[in-house]
Amino acid sequence: MGVEPGRRTALVLALAAGAGAANFLATSIFPMAASAALAALCASKPRLRTASTALFAAVLGLWIGGLGLREPEPDGLEILVREAGGEAFVWVRGSVVHAQPWVDGSRCLLRVSTFGGAGGDHPCRSRVLAYLPIPPPVEGSAFEASLRLEAPRPPTNPGQPDRAARLEREGTDLVATCRSPGLFRASPPPFLGLVSRYRRALESRFLRAEGGDAAILLAVLLGERGLLSEDQVEVLSRSGLYHLVALSGQHVGLLLLLFSFLAHATGVSPSVRDGAGLILLGLFGLLAASSASLTRALLMAGLFLTARLLARPQGAFGAWSFALAALLVLHPAWLLDAGFQLTFAATFGILILWDALPESLSGPGLRQQVLRLLWVGLCAQLATLPILALTFHRISLLGWLATPLASVPLLGLLAFGIPYMAGLAFVPLAGDGLLWILAGLGRVFLWLPSALGSVRSASLFLPPPSGTWVALFAGAFVLLARKGRWRRAGWILLVFSAVGALVHPQLHPKDLPPSMAVLDVGQASCQVLLDGEDALLIDAGTSSSRGPTSARSVIEPFLAASGLRRVRGMLLTHWDADHAGAAPELLLDLPVGFLGYPATDPPRENLPRRIADRAQSAGVPLVPLASPDELGIGRWRIRVANPGRTSAEEKEENDRSLVLIVQGPLRSILFTGDIGRRTEARLLRTGALPRAEVLVAPHHGASSANSPEWVEALRPRAAVFSVGRSNRFGHPADSVLQAYGRAGSRILRTDRDGAILLTAPQGRTLFHRHRDGDWLTHLTRAGQGAGPEPP
Repeated sequence: MGVEPGRRTALVLALAAGAGAANFLATSIFPMAASAALAALCASKPRLRTASTALFAAVLGLWIGGLGLREPEPDGLEILVREAGGEAFVWVRGSVVHAQPWVDGSRCLLRVSTFGGAGGDHPCRSRVLAYLPIPPPVEGSAFEASLRLEAPRPPTNPGQPDRAARLEREGTDLVATCRSPGLFRASPPPFLGLVSRYRRALESRFLRAEGGDAAILLAVLLGERGLLSEDQVEVLSRSGLYHLVALSGQHVGLLLLLFSFLAHATGVSPSVRDGAGLILLGLFGLLAASSASLTRALLMAGLFLTARLLARPQGAFGAWSFALAALLVLHPAWLLDAGFQLTFAATFGILILWDALPESLSGPGLRQQVLRLLWVGLCAQLATLPILALTFHRISLLGWLATPLASVPLLGLLAFGIPYMAGLAFVPLAGDGLLWILAGLGRVFLWLPSALGSVRSASLFLPPPSGTWVALFAGAFVLLARKGRWRRAGWILLVFSAVGALVHPQLHPKDLPPSMAVLDVGQASCQVLLDGEDALLIDAGTSSSRGPTSARSVIEPFLAASGLRRVRGMLLTHWDADHAGAAPELLLDLPVGFLGYPATDPPRENLPRRIADRAQSAGVPLVPLASPDELGIGRWRIRVANPGRTSAEEKEENDRSLVLIVQGPLRSILFTGDIGRRTEARLLRTGALPRAEVLVAPHHGASSANSPEWVEALRPRAAVFSVGRSNRFGHPADSVLQAYGRAGSRILRTDRDGAILLTAPQGRTLFHRHRDGDWLTHLTRAGQGAGPEPP
């Protein structure tokens, strides 16, 4: 006798829950044996049979998931890098697993088999994510190279996403860069490299389109996003459509929709259609860039088609449950991946809310078809709101509208792109014609996010909502799964919890005492003065040449974790990217009160002009500052000591940096930008500088600044160095560290300490380092004393 569909779905969900719980719990064979015995004893008792069997399925999933999460022992290469302080230059050999075009070269996943060390070559099995200054090598190629290897670092700032954990979930052990093309040599792959060679040839064909068009086509059709420009990434992110350039379930679903339409039009039988669909999915997976989201989507679609081929049709919710269980049993750590969560939450929302479709939208007309498409987008958007708010601290209010509408040109891109990728790209005239059509569709596809991305309210930044709002939101979906009055109550609760989370995300807001956070933004600078609901940024630098800037990877997560929704003001000591590079995104994402900059350097071109344009479009006042200007912001009093009113005073832009004397709850703090010894000497001669309690050292601790006279005159209690780990400039210089040490200053540096917090309970300045623990939990208790000072 078969198992009832409802009971089967419950067992599958129990298995999925157990496999997912393996990320947090450990088990052994004994609980599984006990639950199996209990299930056997209750088999003859209908009331207990389902519960006991579900318990056994959950424990079985927990045990299987635990097997999949066992971490292998680190191999010799990982040990070598970690013993060298987290990075090392090593000669390695291995093979190329995957490669794609990237800015200034390629990004590759390498499998390293041997590395050079003391005593000769040593075997290993490390997987390395490498950024290379060469075109993408063919997958399967053997290589040998000299690489700068780095162990992924855990978060060094409060609220920062854990990149090391994400890479670990993806099976990546180390990150690498290569200094010169001559230091990486790849040999031709064997016969099995034909697929990779074909992909490289396709890439070259796509690159014949104009730059922006080629980047979109590579992203949408091959999943290679490395050539997308900053502007393209920005508009896609703000409009909530960035997921459409990451190959995922939406692309696979549209591909199967096209294929099913073609099969129906040609009268192909269902079994042939499903079998050919499996082959199509396999070929698409071979050609497209490997990614976790695409792998999951292909597995889900493959399971669905296989079930139909075996005459085992599932209800929609049963198929969803089976796919969830299969993927979590295969790889339990996927549960912690935001992409996995969004995929299943969106699908769940569509399944739950589709029955709630208003009757007025159920007709056969074109208008009803379009409205139903928008309804699907709204259902998916509602179900993913908590994940977006908790993980990305940002929600797109127009995503429900944008995704369905953008699916229309995306469908056209797939319809013409698949034949192009299948071989027509290399047919004279036909290939050129198809590429012209694809480029036009790419522009249409990008037009919608460009239009929506220019709307300031398209994306809202907010702190993580309270658990109460999330619980109410989840309860609303439980009610929406019912019908009648329960569903109406669910809609009311859904609207109430969503609006409440937007208007007042934290029911018990953090009462932040006066403090200063020195964020770790690499070889750059960013400090945040905090007091209650006020936040004042001193510099907004970024050191990232790949991936997101510090705005969305460090600064915004910190502000969100601190419960802050706006910035009272932003003071840029000068326009260099390591002091101002994150400002454009911050101005786009956050309400900012004003933007201050050196009056001697008005924003005329490049990054300064971009920042100024962004500020003006957001209605943020631009405030030129020079000595002896003064500002009062809350309890902070800020006096400008540099520059003077004329640019002729100093020839170098660094020497025209803002020098700010901040006095208030933390006594006195001196911010110095990148001034050099010449400006230091002038400031000392004028006697404009008081002895500071805390000094943010000039020019990241360079020896071209921080003269012995400067150090001796100021003798700060603490000298803070905002520097990147093993930076190429050698900052801070040993001679500078020694000078501050002789002056009795405490040395604090972001490359070793991570983000640094300064508080002043009872008038006594305390310092807290992120490497000693996440100090944000202490912040609300700083008025009573927040932990010991570091030694």
